[in-house]
Amino acid sequence: MAAMTYDELVDMLALQIANLPTYQTEVGATGPELAAVDKEHGNLVYARDYANLIDAAKKTATGIKQAEFNGEEGATVDEYPPIAAGAMPDPGTKAGCLTRALERNRRWKAAAGYTHEIGLALGIVRSGDPLDPSTVKPTIECDGAQSGNVFTIIIKNRGESDLYDVLGSPVGDPQLGLLKTTNTRSTDVTVPPKDPPGPQQFQVQVQLKKNGANYGQLSDIVRVTVNP
Repeated sequence: MAAMTYDELVDMLALQIANLPTYQTEVGATGPELAAVDKEHGNLVYARDYANLIDAAKKTATGIKQAEFNGEEGATVDEYPPIAAGAMPDPGTKAGCLTRALERNRRWKAAAGYTHEIGLALGIVRSGDPLDPSTVKPTIECDGAQSGNVFTIIIKNRGESDLYDVLGSPVGDPQLGLLKTTNTRSTDVTVPPKDPPGPQQFQVQVQLKKNGANYGQLSDIVRVTVNP
């Protein structure tokens, strides 16, 4: 993410307060981290609002000063605005919220369950930011047909890939071979028939591709039974 402004940090932390409970496991966020996000967001919002209050009061005070100096003779002068002393919601929080937020973001992005969609939900990346291929990991679902040595695969989290290879082999064979290359969200895949015919369990994995080269991470291996 590019340089972040004060308001952008506040907005990002607000997204994390709303969405971290949903994705806490995927990014490995700890309970203390969730508490820190909430406290830092509260302090930042308070500090911003208090600074705006002081700025508005300063403008009023400057107007009073000018009116008393050379305003229209006899005109009523504004009252000074009451200003309460500032008090942070969580006075125990230290300076440097931005540094801590970026450090948390880096750790969460490195988690095994992190995806680009989660990054958007947590404000770690913005919709206009370039997509980091190393964070793209497809997820797949497989459903075996009753006959014909066929299974259907559905793929999600494809990032900016334009194709993907479906890799697979019978369970027990460590070498996964290329079964099909396609670009559709779901597709039917035919596997070599078993001899003798009967149910066959396959292990399946997907490799994304972009511009002819491998892209992103391999999916997790999923098992599916054809001809059940």
